[in-house]
Amino acid sequence: MRKIRWAIQIIVPLALAFFIYKSWGSLGDVWAHIVGGEVDGQVVSGFTVISLLILSLQIPAQLFSYAAVAHFYHSYFNKFSGRAQIRLREMYLISLELNFINSVLPSGGVSGFSYLSLRLRPKGVTVAASTIAQGLRFCLTFVSFIPILAIGILLMALDPRTNNLVLLYGTGVLGAMVLTILIGWFLISDSRRIRKLVNFLPMAMRWMARRIPILKNQSFINVAKVNRVLNEIHADYVTLRKKPSRLLAPFNYALAINLFELLTVYVAYLAFYPVFGELINPGTIVLAYLTANMAGLIAILPGGIGVFEGLMVWTLTTSVVDLNDDFSRLALAGALVYRVINLAVFVPIGYALYQMVAKDLGELKPETAPEPD
Repeated sequence: MRKIRWAIQIIVPLALAFFIYKSWGSLGDVWAHIVGGEVDGQVVSGFTVISLLILSLQIPAQLFSYAAVAHFYHSYFNKFSGRAQIRLREMYLISLELNFINSVLPSGGVSGFSYLSLRLRPKGVTVAASTIAQGLRFCLTFVSFIPILAIGILLMALDPRTNNLVLLYGTGVLGAMVLTILIGWFLISDSRRIRKLVNFLPMAMRWMARRIPILKNQSFINVAKVNRVLNEIHADYVTLRKKPSRLLAPFNYALAINLFELLTVYVAYLAFYPVFGELINPGTIVLAYLTANMAGLIAILPGGIGVFEGLMVWTLTTSVVDLNDDFSRLALAGALVYRVINLAVFVPIGYALYQMVAKDLGELKPETAPEPD
């Protein structure tokens, strides 16, 4: 826990400074389009009252997304796992803490797994139960995004301005997502296949280590822990197969998480319509958001800063066949405004909540601390 706190203290200011440095010129243009000013020798009028009202909707949309996260975990722990010690209000605050942890630590969401396990351990939730809950959340979020992406691709196909190569890319991503779900279902549906997977993982890691010198003598995987978690996932799968209706509520919450996150992004672009007179196809927003988030999982910088915005803009600008300057500026402005508001409003809130409990978590007794990764 002490290492995490030190990492947070160092990474947050460095990431913020880097983001401001890399985006300074672009932020200036965006600011001119918001308050009015000169951009490339042309005078722009800036935001209207309607633009500001639309942009303000980003905050409640994001709050609803965090509420859906809280409802998801509350539903799982209090109903599916039979643990009734976690109140919904408390889970909502924890979801804001999780957003802060995942935003400032460049781990593709892995830090959130460790933090939630630590956070919920005093409330009687085991590390395995916490890990399975988070795995289920990411799995259902992934699954529920498939119909959203399918509708998005349909909307792109109906738009005559859509670049056919981007449409083909989106279709390929959709196919890959479906294939991934089928492979995952195939693996966890049989305990024998799980044993084979557990036996295969150490061999694959050793093979990788022999070919990448920097990975030598590194401990990548706790076989016993992976085996235990996968078997618990299989047990949950067997239970759900007998009562699939128990998965309906978590799936709906995961779908709500995706929809409200996308609404948050789209609101940022919709606010610029009175300024540029351009509307972006909602299907393109869906594909750009997915692309940016996938790349953000492996980004070095916290929260995928720089990578997320860059891929959002790249996907949006390559999605149209007749690209003009206003559309390019809209793609950049919407991405920056979405990220600035999201980081500036909700990361500090999560940080404040984290600081309120960090001392208590750091003083957990050994027998109540989570098992090592």
